[in-house]
Amino acid sequence: MSSESRLQEGDGEYLSPSGRQYEITFGHQSATLTEVGAALREYRQDGRNLLDGYGPDEMCTGARGQSLIPWPNRIKAGSYKWGGGRLQARPQRA
Repeated sequence: MSSESRLQEGDGEYLSPSGRQYEITFGHQSATLTEVGAALREYRQDGRNLLDGYGPDEMCTGARGQSLIPWPNRIKAGSYKWGGGRLQARPQRA
């Protein structure tokens, strides 16, 4: 990965354009999720790729992994219950 495609944090750690990478496993399955967009970058079973993912030094293409914000239209009527009360999300205007 080239230094141009990475960010450097204060402790010298280099990050990929999609942020930190988190791998989770269960049995013979593994998935890699990204910090940016919480994208599912890779999903494998028995060492075989099951997704058309992207590399650790790449950003997602198309709509894969995009942040789904603003999000009020993704909640029915923009209203939801939280902490014993009802909250109302406001739509974002351009």
